[in-house]
Amino acid sequence: MAVDPLFLRGPVIIARARHPERWLTAVALLAGLAAWLLYLNEGLVLAHYDAKAHLVVARRVIDSLTPGWRQIGAVWLPLPHLIQILPTQIDVFYRSGAFGSLLSIACLAVAVWAMSRLVLSMTGSSLGAAAAAALILVNPNLLYVHVTPMTEPLLLAATLVSVLLLREWLITSSAERMPSSLGWVLFLTTWTRYEAWPILAAAIGVAAFALWRQGRPLSLVVRQTWRLAQWPAAAVVLFLVLSRLTVGAWFVSGGFYERDPTYDAQAVKSLLAIWWGTHRLSGYVIEIVGLTTAAWVVWRAVRNPDESPNLVTVALFAAAALPAYAFYEAHPFRIRYMVPVVTACALFCGIGIGAVWRGRSGRTEGAGGATGPRGNGRRRRGARPAGPGRPDGPRRTAGRDRRDRAAGRDRFAGGPRS
Repeated sequence: MAVDPLFLRGPVIIARARHPERWLTAVALLAGLAAWLLYLNEGLVLAHYDAKAHLVVARRVIDSLTPGWRQIGAVWLPLPHLIQILPTQIDVFYRSGAFGSLLSIACLAVAVWAMSRLVLSMTGSSLGAAAAAALILVNPNLLYVHVTPMTEPLLLAATLVSVLLLREWLITSSAERMPSSLGWVLFLTTWTRYEAWPILAAAIGVAAFALWRQGRPLSLVVRQTWRLAQWPAAAVVLFLVLSRLTVGAWFVSGGFYERDPTYDAQAVKSLLAIWWGTHRLSGYVIEIVGLTTAAWVVWRAVRNPDESPNLVTVALFAAAALPAYAFYEAHPFRIRYMVPVVTACALFCGIGIGAVWRGRSGRTEGAGGATGPRGNGRRRRGARPAGPGRPDGPRRTAGRDRRDRAAGRDRFAGGPRS
């Protein structure tokens, strides 16, 4: 059974939408700066102990009794600290965390930009893009994280850009080659936070499925999947080597926290903790709408090969795998571990709003399609009605359809053919 196309293709709709993501990015920058000034005045920018710890790790690479690259350590992934090595040598940046905060604000802008492009490319709705951005910017929990020198903002920006570029590659490329820029983004994303590992693993797996659903030969699917996977795999291997050289262990998975028996070896309770933490950071409505929309996107993408690249966006929910495993292994509950899941829910709320709005407007405009493009019941003076007996009727429509298919344009069911 064929599924009517509902989602639009990225490069086409963004060109037609006059780039509203740029305005949303500017709003995100202003909102981040305003929030930073507010929390800085209240003395809360470095209130979390991890915010201070990240500054210490970056500074001690150069300024410590035993300086050197081994000070990067093996508990946290290295990219956030590598970025801040030089800025933290300046006392004002080290003591205030200003550079780390500005980096987080920049990441907020990048995350909003990527979310907006995803919503626009999937639904063509500026309203949906604005809704997704608003759910980030008006959420005080997410806004606060984005004005601190924490690592979550870098994770969110990097994973959203990775998903965006991967989806656009699946849609627009001939799948014969992969741009190195995408590979480097995947590599750097792997070095942000551990939540990126299950996200990228799921995204690459979904990309392989999408290539197969698009009718690509199995040999090409395997080859392209390896080309994608080798970048994050190389990042993981290098980190494992770094861990071995710095602390003598290939991977540090424990010993840096007090075990909490609340969720120890309790799988269901660990999953419920993620559900509870997510709605506490966002609300039941956002969580339910986001998860429902994600399930709807999966259903459509599985049934319609043209929409299979949209499955990549659902990989963002794979971030929940890390806290689920951590709680199961008796790691203490940390509600901020649900920040990536809340962000994914915000994205899919925007997608849901955008799809519903486009579908509604498409049906409204389509209702007037029989009387003309404007639906006002009027016909141009001297124009002949198109019909089976008119040479400019079906032939003209078929020609437009052929041009639309050649340009890779998807249409809403019942929508106008402009």
